[in-house]
Amino acid sequence: MVTVMADDDADGSALDNPIQSSGELSDADMASMSAAMRSAGLGSMLEETPAAIEEEGEVSSQQESDDANASGDNLVYQDDIFPELEDVDDNEEMVRVLLNVGEERSRKSDAKGALAAFNKAIALDPSSDMAWFNRGVLLEAQNDARGAKQAFQICLDLNPDHAPATANLSSVLERMGDLSSAYKVAQKALVFYPGHPALVEISNRCKGSEVNIPIAEVPRITENTHTYDESTVVAAMDEVGVDDIQAVLQEAVHHDHDRNLNLDYSELKSAATVVAATEEVLVRLEAKPIISVQPVEEVTVAEVEEVVQPVEEVISQPIAVEEEVIEQPEINIESLIEEATELIRSGDAAGGLSILKPHLKTIAAENANAWRVAGGAMARLDLDTHAIAAINHAQTLDPSNSSGWFNLGSIYHRGEDFSEAKKCYLNALEVQPDYLKAASKLSDLSKQMSDVESYLFATRIIATI
Repeated sequence: MVTVMADDDADGSALDNPIQSSGELSDADMASMSAAMRSAGLGSMLEETPAAIEEEGEVSSQQESDDANASGDNLVYQDDIFPELEDVDDNEEMVRVLLNVGEERSRKSDAKGALAAFNKAIALDPSSDMAWFNRGVLLEAQNDARGAKQAFQICLDLNPDHAPATANLSSVLERMGDLSSAYKVAQKALVFYPGHPALVEISNRCKGSEVNIPIAEVPRITENTHTYDESTVVAAMDEVGVDDIQAVLQEAVHHDHDRNLNLDYSELKSAATVVAATEEVLVRLEAKPIISVQPVEEVTVAEVEEVVQPVEEVISQPIAVEEEVIEQPEINIESLIEEATELIRSGDAAGGLSILKPHLKTIAAENANAWRVAGGAMARLDLDTHAIAAINHAQTLDPSNSSGWFNLGSIYHRGEDFSEAKKCYLNALEVQPDYLKAASKLSDLSKQMSDVESYLFATRIIATI
């Protein structure tokens, strides 16, 4: 894991990198995924951010890429092979590694390989909210609206405060035509991202609609081009212990790991495993989706013998009820920010965040310092998606804070989103022209990007400080 900013300038951060879309997807799919990520406050995906992952992945050389492209039909895919797990025995660590692998494959525009990693993470730990979130993003890009909705809902059942999943779900629901639910979820998402333009638009478009589409009525995307042997399907299902053949076949289209359009035993078993994991987590959560109309239990009223009594004429008078007013103690948000900052610096990021979190949606909603400090705490706790969203919100409220731009740039830099990192460093230097650390970072990054103009700009600043 890479630690970002250990000095006083940094509130602390580490963020998950943006999910990249597969080169096999259409421009419309790319735009769809980008819109979904932007609605989550993550920037362009395609990103929660995603903005941040904690893995140093080795990128293939250009020659290797050229060779692979030249091989054409001879190119062999094996999406379900994970060399990174060879020396990992702990289940929890396997899940963490798979999340990182998925993010890394996404950055390399390998959406199918990324989905394979997230699916395996889900099979190992059905309670991994980030695995479900990333699965949802990728399924949405592949136009599997029902699968995406289910993934985002499970993510939110596991972690109701997962802001990006909330924002993405509102977008998916609107595209599905479930306008009533889209409005409700957009309203919740706006609590996480106050005033976010995309969420405001969804809310305005869907407000007042009574259209509600149950998930059972939304078809899954299935590809008839895949072939399979029915006896093999049954064998894979028996091995895993599931009995819903339609669910397995619908899921299996996302498990064609060798991409040959034929579903073999291992691929069908992989699909059955995800179906089993889905069933397991839904049972654990009592199968209660976040947006649903719960049936009202019918109350049986005991039969009472009817007694006819003379009715007196009663003149109804309003009853004045004296409302008890409980005086609330005044909250000094600045003092809380100072207290949280001290806890974070002492190593207690969770304690610092717990102080600020209850107030971020209320009295601190427009307080840039509160969001910046909370973002730093989130990053130290590996809540990278929330961290980048929080710091972005802080910089929107107060773009004159140079250290905020530097910290945000460092997060993007570590996540290999070099373009966004460079913008943040330039913003920091625009606010504070003698910011040596920002100039040094910009110099190193520009050199790495072969950006001569930015490199010269940064080195001139360093020379004059």
